Amino acid sequence: MKNLIYLFLTLLIVACGKTVNEREEGQYLTREKKVQYYKGIPFSGTLVKDDEWSIETREFKEGLLDGVTEFYYSYKKFEDDNMNNEIYRPYVVSEKYDGYVLTDKGYYEDNVLVFTEEYHPNGQLKSKNKIMDNGRSLELLRYDENGQSW
Repeated sequence: MKNLIYLFLTLLIVACGKTVNEREEGQYLTREKKVQYYKGIPFSGTLVKDDEWSIETREFKEGLLDGVTEFYYSYKKFEDDNMNNEIYRPYVVSEKYDGYVLTDKGYYEDNVLVFTEEYHPNGQLKSKNKIMDNGRSLELLRYDENGQSW
């Protein structure tokens, strides 16, 4: 019985406050009824999903989305998609993830999206949106590429 308690506490500590890369540890991740599990325990920490073109980070608390979700796209993707479009230049590469550009943020409370932000490729805030109880987005503020509201 003591061994089971130690095993449970060890698993609980491992699943709390950890950063997990979905690509590397996906076999330990499951999602049931909107709850994220890591090694069979409701996950608390940051889940990272990345590939050649993008990085997505999501914060969880006791298996529920709770905190900041961020989306980054590779600056190479910006160049490939927008080679002839000067509106996307200059873009600002993230300090957090070298070679990637922050494009969106979402803020969750108990698995419910409550607020979003979009960013211009140059790093300036593009818009802030409040998510209403009915799931609709209410645009609060909109900004141009220079950070001026309109």
